[in-house]
Amino acid sequence: MKSKRAVRDREDLLREGVNLRVRGRVCRRRPESTDHEWVVGWRDSGAGSLFVDADPVFQFNQLGEFRRLYLSGQKWSVQNRRWGRLLRTARQDDKVQLQFVPAEQDVAAMIGHCWSEARRELLELLSLVDGKDAVVVESVGMEPGPFCSRLATWLDQIGAAPRLAVQPAESAET
Repeated sequence: MKSKRAVRDREDLLREGVNLRVRGRVCRRRPESTDHEWVVGWRDSGAGSLFVDADPVFQFNQLGEFRRLYLSGQKWSVQNRRWGRLLRTARQDDKVQLQFVPAEQDVAAMIGHCWSEARRELLELLSLVDGKDAVVVESVGMEPGPFCSRLATWLDQIGAAPRLAVQPAESAET
């Protein structure tokens, strides 16, 4: 699915993503047309976000459970371990309300596939980090080497088929 947003349309997350205390950018030194810019960061709580260019954006709680997603210009959220689309609706008092519309099973499968592929591609890129300057890593809040180690561990812990959160909040219910 092609993004409606471009990288230039969003803030520079490496410079301005202050809510992600530890964050970094990973990309090929000589990108090909199919390559992505990956920006990953974690909040103090341990909740993490992965930006693949400007879209998709995957968000996880501190347990590594999926909580939100921005994909193909649409906002998705998890409620009671089920995906749903967030639709903006206008209220009579001129305020905007987000309505949760449960997703069909095929949409949930497509989201899972999108994550699995993004994770696979990023792990593949991380495997090239030590080889002949093929990959550029910039980081804030942690040196690039430890950042890459944390990122690989985080991706391994989440896995190819992450569990869905009970609620979309940053912190998991206990």
